[in-house]
Amino acid sequence: MTAIELNDAVVTADENDPNRFTYAPRTPGIAPDSNDRPQLNVLTAGGVAFLQVTGAWGLSSGEVTRLKERLAARLGRDPAALTLAPASDAVENVTLLIADAEGRWQVLQQGKSSGVPPFHAVFNVMLNEEQLEKVQAALDGQRGLVALRYHVRRRRPVTQETGVEVRVKEAREGKEGTRSWSVALDDAAAVTARETAGEVERLAAELDAADWKPAR
Repeated sequence: MTAIELNDAVVTADENDPNRFTYAPRTPGIAPDSNDRPQLNVLTAGGVAFLQVTGAWGLSSGEVTRLKERLAARLGRDPAALTLAPASDAVENVTLLIADAEGRWQVLQQGKSSGVPPFHAVFNVMLNEEQLEKVQAALDGQRGLVALRYHVRRRRPVTQETGVEVRVKEAREGKEGTRSWSVALDDAAAVTARETAGEVERLAAELDAADWKPAR
C-alpha cells in the first residue's frame, strides 16, 4: 500500500478503494478543549504546584478536515470525495517524563488512555519546586526537560504474492466411423496467489513539552 507523509500524519491508501485512506499521527499531541485550546495548565497555590495535561494520539475533527484538504491538494482531488479513518492503533500506556540532573528521562507519572481514538490520557501531577522549574522552562521552549510518550501497537496489513505452477492433465477419446482417436493434454500455467495478513509493529512516540503550545 502507498503511504503519503504529510506534516502531522502518515496517510495510507486503501488497496480496494481509491477514495479511502487511513491516517496515523506522527507524534502525540495535546488534546484541545471545546474552544480548540490545549488542555494544559500549571497551577500554583502557596507552596503547592500541579501540572494538568491531557495527551492525545490521533487528530481532532478540525485537524482531520485540514489533513483531508492537504491530501486532496497533493493528489489533485476533491476533498469531499475522500474518506479518512484512523489507523488500527492500540495504545498500551502513556507516560509523562521529566529529565533528571544528568538529562536522563524519569517517569513522572504513567497512565492508560481512553482506549478509543484519539486515545486521550489525563495527567494531574503534583510538582516539587525543582520539577516546577523544569516544567516552566520546558513550556518556555527549552527542550529535553519534559515530554509525553505514547507506547503504541499498530497492526499493518501486509500483502504477499506467491507464484504457483498449476498443471492441467486431460485425456480425450473419440470415434468417427471405423476410426478411433485419443489425445492426452498436459499443460502448465503460472498462477499468482495474493494473501493479506496483519503485521504488528510497536513504537514509542514522544512530544517534547516545548511543542505542547500552551494557551497564554
